[in-house]
Amino acid sequence: MKILAVDDDLNALRTMQQLLRFFGMTVCALSSSLEAAKRIEQERFDGMFLDVIMPEMDGLELTRRARQSALNENTVIVIVSGGDQETTMTKAYEAGASFFLHKPFDHQQLKHLLNSTRGTMLAERRQHRRVALVTEVSCQVGSEKFAAQSEKISEGGMALTAKRALAEGKKVSVAFALPGRASPIQATGSVLAVFENNRASLRFEAIKAEDRAFIREFAAGQPELKASS
Repeated sequence: MKILAVDDDLNALRTMQQLLRFFGMTVCALSSSLEAAKRIEQERFDGMFLDVIMPEMDGLELTRRARQSALNENTVIVIVSGGDQETTMTKAYEAGASFFLHKPFDHQQLKHLLNSTRGTMLAERRQHRRVALVTEVSCQVGSEKFAAQSEKISEGGMALTAKRALAEGKKVSVAFALPGRASPIQATGSVLAVFENNRASLRFEAIKAEDRAFIREFAAGQPELKASS
């Protein structure tokens, strides 16, 4: 799993990175919270460990930005603090943190926390597992119907190229075929982002449980695309 760790204290950051790697995590370790804010908008992480007190942007503001981002709004966020525990915990949970870890922490404390969060992180990872899918998609916005072609899909949404431009935030109903399924998958979602040549990313918001489960099973049997794909 891919973890973002942010702390301006390089010794603390190095310790956190080593411990997370010991438990099999891939760690993106940053000492700059401004750089972390950019990465939060560009990449999806399975979990984040954010120090509270940092000179450029504190961990609470980073948490709020993650909760407002399309990629990391549901990511598990652990706030790490060496200050007043009760006050900081209250502010952390108000900002959207999932868990709180008090400095200094050791191997056993981190192991216990990861055991508590692993299930949630794995569920989120499965939902965002993206695989290639090139198939015709029937789209409808209001009363207008038009065609599109998918590029990739995950349990949570799909990327497609439409015959007409789509607007960010617009609701779109889609229907498409998946290998191994006789009836088409039907879903309604919102446009998360738009790109050149009528390309867009769509997040599923209304979809039958059995259809979502079928997408999950399909994705599990396909090679996962890299984040830059």
